[in-house]
Amino acid sequence: MVEQTATTQHYHTFHGRENSTIDLVWTNCEGIYTIHDFEVQEIKHDYGLAMRWSKLVQVNPSDSIADLQNKLQAAIKKTALELKMTKGLRPPFRKRWYDNDCKELKKIANRELRKYRKPNSNSTDKTTYLKARKDYLMLCKDKKRNYHADILNKINNTRYSTDFWKAIRTFQNRPFTTPPIEAQKWEEFYTNIYQPAQTNPSHDLVGTAICCAYLGSTIHKRGREHTGLAQVPKILLLNYDIINKTTANALVQAELNRIPLSAKIWEDTWRWIIRILKIEANRLPRICFIKSVESYLNGVTDNKYNWTAQIAEFINQTNPYYARLLHNLNSEAWEKVGKQLITIYEKQLTSTISTISDNCQYLQTPIRNRESNNYYLNCNTPWCMKRLVTQIRCASSFGAVISANGKSDRFDPSNSCPCCKSDHYDTTTIH
Repeated sequence: MVEQTATTQHYHTFHGRENSTIDLVWTNCEGIYTIHDFEVQEIKHDYGLAMRWSKLVQVNPSDSIADLQNKLQAAIKKTALELKMTKGLRPPFRKRWYDNDCKELKKIANRELRKYRKPNSNSTDKTTYLKARKDYLMLCKDKKRNYHADILNKINNTRYSTDFWKAIRTFQNRPFTTPPIEAQKWEEFYTNIYQPAQTNPSHDLVGTAICCAYLGSTIHKRGREHTGLAQVPKILLLNYDIINKTTANALVQAELNRIPLSAKIWEDTWRWIIRILKIEANRLPRICFIKSVESYLNGVTDNKYNWTAQIAEFINQTNPYYARLLHNLNSEAWEKVGKQLITIYEKQLTSTISTISDNCQYLQTPIRNRESNNYYLNCNTPWCMKRLVTQIRCASSFGAVISANGKSDRFDPSNSCPCCKSDHYDTTTIH
């Protein structure tokens, strides 16, 4: 529709015919520099007149916008049904008979139920809801019966093996989850695999008393010769930063070894036992705990090989009367006496610390409040409790966070066991 002519003036002119319009002119990059005096003249378009009288754009004035919208939606739904692209038409696997009719009646029943639950509802709303729900249940029952009847009819009237087995597969039961594993299978599987962290409870230096003043004199010596805590690791047996640090800030870590921490550890331990006793019988933590208790009752009382012996030792030290709890693994019985045993344990620790602190040769500042234990560190019981919580964490894969007076101690299953880093014990590394 566009013509190109060359004249003697050495430039090109573009012009259109009488019944056409030039909307776009193309040129290449090389020829863009040869275009001069480009001008678009004013023309009269005839495109609007053609569209005004075209039969394709004629609209019936009687049709409203709502009618046009309904026709458009009907056409879209019809096309979606033919292409199987509808939303919400895929029934669940166990309810192949569930279709849109059931879905609509369920919506009606739920709507009537919301009306009935409103504060200003009356008996009529209740009757309407019951009727809607009854209609929904009856429709589902009929749909299900007809669906099964159609399948049986296909099985009886089929002539090909492919159609027969296709109909049979519709009756197959395909559960989404596997049945639970029996407790006996768990116990057989973990008999040779499960082994808690082993530590040696007996050591000559475990019960040695040490004070903060002695720690300070070890760190700060004359001439600022920082020898570090060379002897403290043998006494404290702790795998913390204080072993390698040579500054006074290492004393902050030592505040973890106090009475509140020991009580907190036993509270968490007792709470863990109650939690284990409440879970199902086929869970691994409960199986391991019951197995350890039975091993203790059968004569394995050394906590080097059975960490449940530490729990029994704690009960015997606080109140031997409650040793019968090991024969009664009931969560309610353990929950009743837990707080009482921990209270007795705190009093015993306070009495022991008071006796040792009075006879301590390195105590430079007198203790005013012995219950707070601001100066004396009893390293025997806290380390035993830390070891117990660590073994429990390894046995059940539970993370333990122990905090006392603003200081916290974390046992994370993703980290290596602190007991396995000690050079003084016969340990078994657990990953």
